[in-house]
Order: sequence, then C-alpha cells, then structure tokens
Amino acid sequence: MSGGAHSLAVVDNWAQRPVGWSFGDVVGVAVSADDEVFVFTRGARPVLVFDREGRFLRWWGDTYFTMPHGIAVAPDGSVCCADIADHTVKRFSPSGELLQLLGAPFENSPKLGGAPFNRPTHFSVAPSGDYYITDGYGNANVHVFSPEGAHRFSWGSPGSDPGQFRAPHSIVFDGDGRLAVCDRGNDRVQFFDLEGTFLEEWTGLHQPNDLVFAPDGRVIICEFEHRLGVWSAEGALLQRWGDDGEGLGAGQFISPHGLAIDSQGSLYVGDVTDIYRGIDRGSRNLQKLVPVAPEGEG
Repeated sequence: MSGGAHSLAVVDNWAQRPVGWSFGDVVGVAVSADDEVFVFTRGARPVLVFDREGRFLRWWGDTYFTMPHGIAVAPDGSVCCADIADHTVKRFSPSGELLQLLGAPFENSPKLGGAPFNRPTHFSVAPSGDYYITDGYGNANVHVFSPEGAHRFSWGSPGSDPGQFRAPHSIVFDGDGRLAVCDRGNDRVQFFDLEGTFLEEWTGLHQPNDLVFAPDGRVIICEFEHRLGVWSAEGALLQRWGDDGEGLGAGQFISPHGLAIDSQGSLYVGDVTDIYRGIDRGSRNLQKLVPVAPEGEG
C-alpha cells in the first residue's frame, strides 16, 4: 500500500489469537493511551484486547452485547461501546467491568422520532467528559449526555441538509474543539463544534464508516467500497487505497468498518465480511498497517 509519504506496510496475521478462536466480523477497534488495542467483534468473545505487538492479553463482554457496533476509549481510559440491537450504550473499565449503562435494554425510542435511542452506532467521550452518541440506524441524531448520564441536548433530523443525517455512523473528536460525524447514508463527513453548530462537510465519499485523526493532521476514512482514503486537514483528498477492488489478501478489504490509530501512527482496520459476504477472513478481519518512510528517507 504505497503512496509516497503515505506508504503503509501490512503486518499480516498481527493478532496472536488463542488457537481455535475466531474474530467473526470486526465492527470496531479502539486504542488506549498505553497502546492496548480493543477489538470489538460479533464473535463469541465480543471484546478482545491485544498489546501493540499483537500479543493477546484478555477478553470480556460475553454477557453484555447482542449486536456490537462502535467502540471508543475515553480520556479516562474507560471503554465505550454501542449495541445496535438492544438500543443501549455502555461504558466499561479496561478489564470489562460495567461502569455505566445508558438506555433501557431492548426498549427503543420511536423510529426517526429524535429521542434516544434507536439503534445507536457509536459512543465517544469529549475532553470535557460529556458523552456524544450517534443514533444511528433508527434515528438521525447526535445526543449529548453528562458524565452522570443526564441528557443535555441533541441535534439532527432526517435529511441531507447541513446538520441533518442519514445513518450517522461514528463520531470522533479531532483534539481541536471539533467533532466529525460519518454521515454514511449521505456519503459525507460532517464537522461540528461541541455545541452542535455545523462547520463544514467533506463529500466525494462512498458510505463512510469510520475515521481517525493522525498525529500529523491527516484524516483517514474507511468507506464501504473496500477502500481507505487519506485526506489533508483542510479536506483535500490525498490518496486512496483499495481502488483496485475488494479482496481477501493482506492489505485488501471487503467492507472496512472500524479504524483506530496508535501512538506510533500504526493503523488498525476492522473488516465486516461475514454479514455481507458470508466470509470469515480469519486474522485478516483485523489488519495492522504500519507507516513506512519513503525511499531515500529514514
């Protein structure tokens, strides 16, 4: 996967899973401040944790999830998970202790009614401690909650105008007072301030699922069309990987669904292949890509 300053090398079979363990679909990936990699799956062991070298550390979550979706690590190290089947979001300790539950299991709000929750997709925590939740497959909103779990405000409605959504799929903070929402059904990423004021949108995407902000300011976005895109901080497309088609080989994708980046700039890509293709890619449902210096450098 080359492209000048944006070259990446695949570490094939990076995750050292115990013998006989399957990922299933990897719907999300998150990395902690100490580079523990949390892998959110639809397999028998929903959350698997690895170190940066791929060594297996622990797993948890078998009694908590119906259909896992998005995952993020909060500034305090807690792990935030969204479940699109039971209409809840949950916050855990890094070892898997349930710390907080938002929503009532299997009690959804009216579809597209604007109230939390109807198939929430992603749950992130702002530097302030407030919770920001995309909702989701059955709603068209971002909801904001206090750290104590009180609903503060929401924004969004069904549609394609600025501030409207069709399947808001993930929500990520850029560290600069802004947040990005992958508005998958509208083929765009929208940017807002923390009060929900619309700032700008990036188009030219195909069903964006997730994104990460790299330390150098670039933005990497995964799209359902088996590809990753690299964008400048100003919104210019710099490069795409995967335009040559989907595939099962190292560095190829079917439906990249979740992204994370570690302290060294390595990228982790979760792929969803079983639900769409009936394929279990084994270890390649989670791929690690490491940055490579261009020729003549390093």
